[in-house]
Amino acid sequence: MTRKLARFIALFGGLVFFSTTSNAQNCIPTNIGGAVFNLACNQVCSTLVFSIPHIKGTSDYSVNSILYNPYPYNDPTGSQVTDIYVDDVYSRVINMPFAFCFYDSIFSRCVAGSNGLLTFDLANASPNPPVTYCGNSFQQSQPIPYISNNICSGVQAYYPKSSIMGMFTDLYPVGTASPPDRKIAWHVEGAAPCRKFVFNYYHVGMFGNGNYTFGGTNCNSLNPTTFQIVLHESTGIIDINIEQKRCNASGGTPANAILGIQDWTRLKGLAAPGKNATIWNESNTAYRFTPSGGGSRYLSSELLDMTGAVVSIADTATTTAGLLDVSFTNFCPPPGNNQYVVRTTFTACDNAGTQLISLDTISINRTNSLNATAFTTNTACGPPSGTITV
Repeated sequence: MTRKLARFIALFGGLVFFSTTSNAQNCIPTNIGGAVFNLACNQVCSTLVFSIPHIKGTSDYSVNSILYNPYPYNDPTGSQVTDIYVDDVYSRVINMPFAFCFYDSIFSRCVAGSNGLLTFDLANASPNPPVTYCGNSFQQSQPIPYISNNICSGVQAYYPKSSIMGMFTDLYPVGTASPPDRKIAWHVEGAAPCRKFVFNYYHVGMFGNGNYTFGGTNCNSLNPTTFQIVLHESTGIIDINIEQKRCNASGGTPANAILGIQDWTRLKGLAAPGKNATIWNESNTAYRFTPSGGGSRYLSSELLDMTGAVVSIADTATTTAGLLDVSFTNFCPPPGNNQYVVRTTFTACDNAGTQLISLDTISINRTNSLNATAFTTNTACGPPSGTITV
């Protein structure tokens, strides 16, 4: 699956023109693969600087906007969670395909709520759907972190322990309010130890926005809600991708929504800016929660030629929370078109002995041109008055 460039900085001590694509999926979403640089012939040596996720311990997190580039929302291999095609309830326990690091704990099972969140607290699991459910509150009146004792209440405000709120709001995933292709399901992308657990809410209705009808004019008919929660194996990274949230809950329920996370104690929490129990709408956006606690998991970043020889080792700096600047200083590529591989290594959050290696191919082209531009002014009649500026 092609993953486009999400965040990339290149500094060459001069003007550099580049284009990017991505054609590989790595353990760490470095998002620098496929870069193409064109250097003027007089640029003999340059400094390359890339911004990559700075993955640290999971005692704390930072949140950043990232390029919107979701996984499939309606994957045919997905496992549907039909338990929550009901208003304000939690699912049975879901056995995840891998262990996930979250707030200094490791979890391998979770529970999904019909109101747009996952929790690792299995006390919220519905014991015997469709006969007996645990309620998933539709109230989002308080910002996270928030503690209350109303577990399994669908009415009183309750934010579960160790929860990931992709779009915690009063969704209405029943058949009458959603299109026929509505689907709440999860699937796996990639291979161990770099898998992604992708949980999709696809074409889901919002409470108080009418019944779905083909050609209808209410919000559920025109703009059903779609988003996904992505959990990254071995790193603890969490992505939230939003295709669209245009409807707001109404009909006697709050229209607030939360996009954020909170820990088991419910004393720590982090929300995307402007999305902590507020009313908000947006489309084609994405957010990443990156572990930013103690102890960096970064080991090294090296520049290799196509024979595998190391030609430069990166220095590092931090200028933006959640990101690490890696720089290859005073690098002097030969003339012509040349490819290199950036090899970046981190340790896994669930096993320090496991190394996570990302390989990103870049191209550097030293051209025969100075990349100069010329401007001319034609002379007028009489004495010479024309100019040439280079």
